[in-house]
Amino acid sequence: GTAVGTPTFAAVGKLGRALEFGGPGSGDYMPLDAIVAGSTWSWAAWIKPELAAGSYGTLLTNGSSNGIYYHSNSGNTKKIRVYASGAYDLGSALTEGEWTHVALTNNAGIVQLYLNGLASGVPLNIVGESFTFTRMGGNAGNSEMFKGRIDEVQLAVGVVWSASRIRASY
Repeated sequence: GTAVGTPTFAAVGKLGRALEFGGPGSGDYMPLDAIVAGSTWSWAAWIKPELAAGSYGTLLTNGSSNGIYYHSNSGNTKKIRVYASGAYDLGSALTEGEWTHVALTNNAGIVQLYLNGLASGVPLNIVGESFTFTRMGGNAGNSEMFKGRIDEVQLAVGVVWSASRIRASY
């Protein structure tokens, strides 16, 4: 899709150039043709977030709720959040301003997070949830806008990547 707002290609990404989003109030997001991922998919990206405490940043969403987010809670703990009929913070904390390789696999409703090539936390059971992705970087109504850089995004529908495949892409 064509970028909305003013996301730019940063001079420096993790590997080459990254897409840089301006965060809350920027209106920056990248629309996607509706990707009907269902309940079996794998996603990965390098992210370098810069959000304030108590903020959300959309990584990949259906435009209103279900999706993958970067969440900085009021205690300033930064985690990956999956929203699907509820909000679920997954795995270990991330460090703001540093590149982190994030991958998620959804195997018919069992979601596993990987950070920097290694499984992080216990798998999340969201059996019965289905995902359609239509936006990267921001939700509808200019809400939950990601601030930072996203690079080397990968999405595979109907495929669950192995731990070794994820480790190799890190």
